[in-house]
Amino acid sequence: MWHLLDIKIAEFSVFIRTGILTDFFLFVTSLADGVGVIFFLALVIFSFFLIGRYRAGLSIFFGTALAWCTQFLIKIMIVRPRPNFSALVEANGYSFPSGHALVSATLFGLVAYYLICRFKSFRQRLVIIAMALILPFLVGISRIYLGVHWTTDVLVGWALGLVVWGFTIWLFTAQKLK
Repeated sequence: MWHLLDIKIAEFSVFIRTGILTDFFLFVTSLADGVGVIFFLALVIFSFFLIGRYRAGLSIFFGTALAWCTQFLIKIMIVRPRPNFSALVEANGYSFPSGHALVSATLFGLVAYYLICRFKSFRQRLVIIAMALILPFLVGISRIYLGVHWTTDVLVGWALGLVVWGFTIWLFTAQKLK
């Protein structure tokens, strides 16, 4: 059943391709590429350290590193090939789970968590939550649209991202690490 879902959604993503959508999704996927993540992560950590939020900065670094390691280890254990038709970008390695989905869910989720703790306005918190949901969602969709991941790769990437996110928050806040 899952394989049929993967095939149908992959076929649909090829059917709806346009130049504008392709440009948009190429940009979105770049937000969770190695360079994009490293740049954003460095900017966030620097910003948090600048305002004295060392634990938050360390937590975001740790969670993102854990997300990357998690996707890497699962990929070499599962060894699922990537879709083999109509890819718009080159992707190396295995398909399952989507590292872009996992890392973006963890990274943007952790940043949102610590920003929400900082802002008290309901409206500001709502904007932060919306961005933390929309960005990883678009990153995951971009990977399917660009033909380098199956839908189930992305769904599991998001789910694992939530697990890593929750574990990181638990580790750094509930445990009061110094």
